[in-house]
Amino acid sequence: MSRFGVDIGGTTIKIGRFDEHNNIIEKKILATKPERKFVDIARELAMTIIRMSGGKISEIGIGAPSAVNFSGSGEHTPWKSEITKYFPKVKISVRNDADCAAWAEYILGAGQGSGSMIMLTFGTGIGGGIIWKGKLFDAPCELGHMIVAPDGAPCTCGQKGCLEAYLNANAYNKSKNKDELHKILAGAIISLTRIFGINTFVLGGGLANLGDKLLNPIRKEVEKNIGEGKTAPKIHLAEIPDAGIIGAMLLSI
Repeated sequence: MSRFGVDIGGTTIKIGRFDEHNNIIEKKILATKPERKFVDIARELAMTIIRMSGGKISEIGIGAPSAVNFSGSGEHTPWKSEITKYFPKVKISVRNDADCAAWAEYILGAGQGSGSMIMLTFGTGIGGGIIWKGKLFDAPCELGHMIVAPDGAPCTCGQKGCLEAYLNANAYNKSKNKDELHKILAGAIISLTRIFGINTFVLGGGLANLGDKLLNPIRKEVEKNIGEGKTAPKIHLAEIPDAGIIGAMLLSI
């Protein structure tokens, strides 16, 4: 029997097939094309899983962003009910995509042994997942939409000054003032540290590919501004390739 993990993004849909030992044995990548009707996207996903599996499936875990607007899907995209039409006897779970990535890093990657952890994922948008005392904080956590600059840059959510408006991959790559963006992200990390008392952060997604060029200035700014008598949190880069599909699979078991 195969298990599947699915990571649905605004650009691509990644599908992983796992064996009984939770090892990836096959992976496919589809173009999301969110302008399509939701039912057409779901059908392509289901048909791809059927071809990959040969029909022998125990679980399907799906990580999906709440912010992706699929044509005809409404505000809340009904992945579970739609995919269940194709797999009525298979256990199907749907979680926020950032939660899935966070869980994979907590169990297998940079967050191991931390007890509590926050992961921020940087791509088309910014996602966030919170692990609190060994458990996934199972509530909507749109950390990318915290306000970091009142009346600042417009965000796709309709607010102004969101973290995502400054640190999504496209905005970051176009910016000519990376130092300012590093200060904004460091400020967000400090705020989250003070609010939750969590001392481990993991940065993932496309921007994490910058490695030390991103990590070192962020660490420096956090240490500089954390406040007298306060200990700066540990900040790591994500370690798990395909954390989204691995976390989706792990959370489906």
